[in-house]
Amino acid sequence: RKDELGVLAQSVNQMAKGLQRRQAESERKSRELQVLYTLTNTINRSLDIDTCMQMALVSTIEVLQVDAGRLYVLDEKDNALRLTAHHGIPLDQLGGIQRYAPGEGIIGRTFSESRPIVFADIARDPNYAAMARGGKGRDWGFLSAAGLPITVKDRPVGVIYVYGRTVREFTSQDLELLSAIGVQIGFAIEHASLFK
Repeated sequence: RKDELGVLAQSVNQMAKGLQRRQAESERKSRELQVLYTLTNTINRSLDIDTCMQMALVSTIEVLQVDAGRLYVLDEKDNALRLTAHHGIPLDQLGGIQRYAPGEGIIGRTFSESRPIVFADIARDPNYAAMARGGKGRDWGFLSAAGLPITVKDRPVGVIYVYGRTVREFTSQDLELLSAIGVQIGFAIEHASLFK
């Protein structure tokens, strides 16, 4: 009788844990959908690209639960990625990160290779040291980072780059969300350029 009760209690505990995991996943998905909805709404209402970019970056930082980020858009006149939005970056450090050439540093490589570049632990990842243009993220005390191209019709038009103050593996779900946000930002860039 005790064995049966023990097995039953164990089964109930496992079901409760499963329900908690599903609820947490459901809440995460709900936050992600809310960010995408808000971003889409802002893009459709505003022709002010700077407002759209800042809102997109802050929303991305919040939903991924990271601490800071930068957003770059390609300036086609001089073929350079220009800082369009930032959050959580020391203001006195912005001068050295205003512009990247395609292929230059992590930002430029994310753009030119048109693929995500992630670092779970920038202090220990040799690729970070090899790619970074100066290791600013590490100098600012961040421990993880992820960059994703912003695209329009499969063509890169910018980069969103986020930082965390903790070592963190970016999941495939995180990258899917970044990709969806990147597509929405791409629409905003295209939308704004139609009205220039």
